[in-house]
Amino acid sequence: IFAMADVGQTMFAYTVFLSTLQVVNGQKPSVGAVVRNMLTNPASVGMLLGIVLGVAGVGKWVAASTIGPLVSSLISFITAPTSVLILLMVGYELSFSRELMKPVLTTALVRLAVMAALCCVCALVIFAVVPFDKPLLLGFMLPPPFIIPLYADVTGHGEYISTTLSISTLLSVAAFIGIAAYTLA
Repeated sequence: IFAMADVGQTMFAYTVFLSTLQVVNGQKPSVGAVVRNMLTNPASVGMLLGIVLGVAGVGKWVAASTIGPLVSSLISFITAPTSVLILLMVGYELSFSRELMKPVLTTALVRLAVMAALCCVCALVIFAVVPFDKPLLLGFMLPPPFIIPLYADVTGHGEYISTTLSISTLLSVAAFIGIAAYTLA
């Protein structure tokens, strides 16, 4: 469910975000270059293939076959170290210094407020036409993309970015816990 909610954020990260970074670095990406990047970037290609194969029912077919447990184990084998690498990347410059916490908390809370406002607009406008979709609403609570430290020139801003990603993740977890508690009450 959360993977489907994250598709929009991932598409944004590999198109608009990377294009914006190129503009900041003095480059002028064309629409063709953005599309080419999206179609040749391994993460984008993997995501698009996953969507196509999922819609085609290949995932259910593989899970029900005799190789299903093997594929599941392989995915777990690959994702476990990947998660650790992401945590190391974000935590490498993590800092809880007093002077850093004010801008970090401001950024994280403003982002959460903006995402809540966008969620309300989406719920009022889009869901008047399209059936209600809870995973889409949950997608508004996800933390910022973790690709920022990979692609951005973070010289001098690594502590701020890493700490903001960590605090945003904690706020997202707290929001999910709050929704779960409210739903179960």
